[in-house]
Amino acid sequence: MNRTGDIGLFVIKAETSAAAGVRRIEALTGNAAWQFLSEQRAKVEEFVDMLGSAGSDPAEKLKLTLDEKRKLQKELDQLRAQAAGSAMQSLAGQAQMIGSVKLVAHRVEAHNLDQLKEMGDALRDQLGSGIGVLATVIEDKPSLVVVVTPDLVKAGWDAVPLVKELAKPLKGGGGGKAHLATAGGKDSSALPDVLNGANSIIERFAAAKVS
Repeated sequence: MNRTGDIGLFVIKAETSAAAGVRRIEALTGNAAWQFLSEQRAKVEEFVDMLGSAGSDPAEKLKLTLDEKRKLQKELDQLRAQAAGSAMQSLAGQAQMIGSVKLVAHRVEAHNLDQLKEMGDALRDQLGSGIGVLATVIEDKPSLVVVVTPDLVKAGWDAVPLVKELAKPLKGGGGGKAHLATAGGKDSSALPDVLNGANSIIERFAAAKVS
């Protein structure tokens, strides 16, 4: 090679920082560059075919598709919230009194922690006054959410120490705020014991407040 022109086609693949004030360029030349561009063109054609945008602007078609996806996701989230509200209304109706405190402790189905927290928020709204403990298994690991209604928070109840105490059999820990706290663990088999033991934990915390 006698001249830079002998390099032929030159395609920059990436630019990164090698050191302070030094940039590194990764590039292909000659046949390798042509092969790379050919592969990229094939990917673009596949992308256009998947979008069904042949003869139109694929970028615009992608934008419309993503907008529609966001719209559908919003509608799905609203439907989930409505369903959670109905389910939590039913659970609130099954609450039991532990002394002067209303308690709901129940296992639910949730796909992720955000959904579990949404269900907790819905339960807190439905309870009016009380404490809610919801448990589920997410990706083979147990998760808890504890919610406390505003009046009980003002009276000194705090979801954080409650969820930490509840999570001990799960071999985990948690945290959050006074009105809502979450915990995770390792032992899903302990969930029934956690829910069954919620009564005694509430009784113990209530007794500590009286004393």
